[in-house]
Amino acid sequence: MSVAVEVRCNGKSFRGFNSVNVVRSMDQIAATYSLGVFRETSDAQPFMVPVLPDDSVEVLLDGEVVISGYNETTTPTLGPDSCSCVISGKESTVDLVKCGCPELVFQNKKVDEIVRRICSGLGIGYSSPSGIDFGSPLKSISAKPGVKAFDFIRQVCKERRVFPVGDGLGKVSFFSKASGSASVALVQGKNIVAMQGNFSNAERYSKYRVVSAHDSKGKTYAEALDDQVQRQREWVVMDNQVSTKENCLARAQWEAHHRQAASNSLSVTVIGWRQKPDGPLWAPGILVTAEIPAFGVNGQFLINRVNYTFGSSGIQSTLQLVPPDLYEQAPAFAKKKKMKKNIYASIAKQTGSKLR
Repeated sequence: MSVAVEVRCNGKSFRGFNSVNVVRSMDQIAATYSLGVFRETSDAQPFMVPVLPDDSVEVLLDGEVVISGYNETTTPTLGPDSCSCVISGKESTVDLVKCGCPELVFQNKKVDEIVRRICSGLGIGYSSPSGIDFGSPLKSISAKPGVKAFDFIRQVCKERRVFPVGDGLGKVSFFSKASGSASVALVQGKNIVAMQGNFSNAERYSKYRVVSAHDSKGKTYAEALDDQVQRQREWVVMDNQVSTKENCLARAQWEAHHRQAASNSLSVTVIGWRQKPDGPLWAPGILVTAEIPAFGVNGQFLINRVNYTFGSSGIQSTLQLVPPDLYEQAPAFAKKKKMKKNIYASIAKQTGSKLR
């Protein structure tokens, strides 16, 4: 059995794949794919999909382009009575991950301008977002020789608490807000076929201290607390880009908020690649309501990763769900601000824990 998967390469179109694994994620700048063809045959020649390493490709699911990039690996295999060929590759933004930074020193540049210039230097598209405050220009920031371009981009973006994302089609932008809401809810016993909870405090601390590197006496600093962490754990960083207590506080509050939101996630598997027949494909960056009584969950989440698959289990999508405010730029631990609704309150009540 084959599914509606198409690869366009060198002016030709290839179909008939009976193994599919495509991943789009807000946490990885380049989407990935692995597509296979398996056949029973008595021929003494392996079957080859004529898509070779470094070929430019477009991958389509149900007629929609989900990845524009490059093929990296072609693996033909021949056995006594069968043959196969698997092709795999990544979105063109992968060059940011694999290649060194084309510029090493930036002075008096805003974060978005730095990212745009790095992308331009590697021939990567860039889309300017709206609704994001990039703050004042960074006075001076430099990359170490040999550092990968995307590692440096992440370093730069963290200075203003913004998140670079790929669109699957080879362009880099920043996450501003959810692009919309799913047309259906995810409901246990209705459209969810498998689910998994991922709850971890490994990267959370009870106290966050940010110290300005511009104060040799170490008196310019600020702290933020996460009172949901019961163990006494302190996280300390010296920041080269902050010079006031207010800026130190903003960074500390953001670290506490972001690490809290990132510590809990859900993974659910549904049938099909579309939200409903003739509806849109499941995609990262949209909001969805999840009702999972087994985990005590009933609330709204952000989809930040989608894994489209086809194999022995049929056509499925595995969605990773995270708190909607995970990628918020503004700190949420400011004094006198109320904490947002705890979407895991039911679990905490059942177990007696302080899970948030």
